[in-house]
Amino acid sequence: MKLWMRKTFVVLVTMATFGTVAPPGIASENDESNGDVPKRPHYVKATEKTDVHRFADSQSVVFFPDPLDWQETASSINQRDELIETFVSYATTHATNVSVEKFGDDIQAKVGAPFQQEVVPGLRLVFETFANGMDDQSIKNLLFTSVPAGGTGEKIFHLYHGETGEDLFRFHVRRDHPPKEGYFFNFHYHTHHDDFQAHYEVASIPWGYNTPPAWNV
Repeated sequence: MKLWMRKTFVVLVTMATFGTVAPPGIASENDESNGDVPKRPHYVKATEKTDVHRFADSQSVVFFPDPLDWQETASSINQRDELIETFVSYATTHATNVSVEKFGDDIQAKVGAPFQQEVVPGLRLVFETFANGMDDQSIKNLLFTSVPAGGTGEKIFHLYHGETGEDLFRFHVRRDHPPKEGYFFNFHYHTHHDDFQAHYEVASIPWGYNTPPAWNV
C-alpha cells in the first residue's frame, strides 16, 4: 500500500461518523467466553454476517470485517511511529463501530455523545500505550474480533495474536447499579499482563433510574 494511501486510510477511519456501522457478525446473547482460538488459525474475509469464530474439525476460521482488515493495512508499514499511529486510529474506529452496533438505537441515542466525548479519547491513549509495549511484528499480527455480546453481556471486542491465538486485550462495558444512584455503563478493559483479572476503567456513563434495554446484538 502506497504511503499516501495509508495516510488517506488513517484520515478516513478517524473521521468515520459515530453512527456508521457495517455489522460483521452475530453472537449469542451472553457471549462472555474468553474467545480462545486454536493456534495457527486460517484467516478469510467475511462476505456476510457470521460469528467471528467458526470451529470445524478443531480448526479455527476467523472472519474479519470488510473493509477493515488490520493485518493487510499494517503489512506494508515499515516505520514504527506510523505503524502505531495507524493502529491507534484503526483500533479506535473499530471500537467505536462495534460499540455502536452493540448499543442499538435506544442506547446510542442517549449515550452516543458522551461515549464520543469521554470514552473515545481515553481509548486512544489506551491503544497507544498497548502498542508501545509490543514489537512491530506483534502489532502487525494483531487480530480483531467483531462480534459484541448481546443481552446483558459485557464483551465489545477482543484482540488476539494472529500467530499464536493468544488472547491479549479485552474491551468491555459493564452495567453498574449502585444503590439509589441509578444505572451506569462502565467502559473498561482487561489485559493478558495480569491474566485479565483487573478492571481498568476508561469512563463511566450514567443512564438513569430506569433499567436499560438489552444490547442490540
